Amino acid sequence: MTDRLAGDGRTRDQFVARYEGLVWDAVNKAALRFDAKPEDVEDAYVEAWARILSKIDHYSTDRGTLSGFLWTVAYRRALSFFQRAVDRHPAALAQEPATDEWDMAEESMDVFDCLSRLDVGQTEIVARWGAGNKGRELGEGVGLDTARTFRYRYRALDAVRRCMQEKGYAV
Repeated sequence: MTDRLAGDGRTRDQFVARYEGLVWDAVNKAALRFDAKPEDVEDAYVEAWARILSKIDHYSTDRGTLSGFLWTVAYRRALSFFQRAVDRHPAALAQEPATDEWDMAEESMDVFDCLSRLDVGQTEIVARWGAGNKGRELGEGVGLDTARTFRYRYRALDAVRRCMQEKGYAV
């Protein structure tokens, strides 16, 4: 299979186009475990494709479907990518746990004020995320695919963080 992908750039591009959604899904699932930033997800996506293209010769129909193979390689590479980033810079990806100031913010309604500044779609995604929904489930209510949902959630939470910082909270 590598010969076909390496020999013809058009064939490789078609292959990538066909499976890009599946690879995005795998990378985003790994990213959710680390609460990664969109730019880190994009880097992990590129690294996942590099790994897939280098390991495609290891695929065998005896061991499962091509989709399953691609998803597994992409997910594992993304997990490794995010773990390396956390190991190098512990605060770069992992968010600090909520502080006592967050508890006070809820009591004083500041966090609700910040949440009220979000648009309806962002509010829906943040609410679903807070309820434990992940990946595809987050965007179902607002009609977004997994990759766009991840970016939308990140931007919404970042807006709430900035709002809380403006109010004087250490978040």
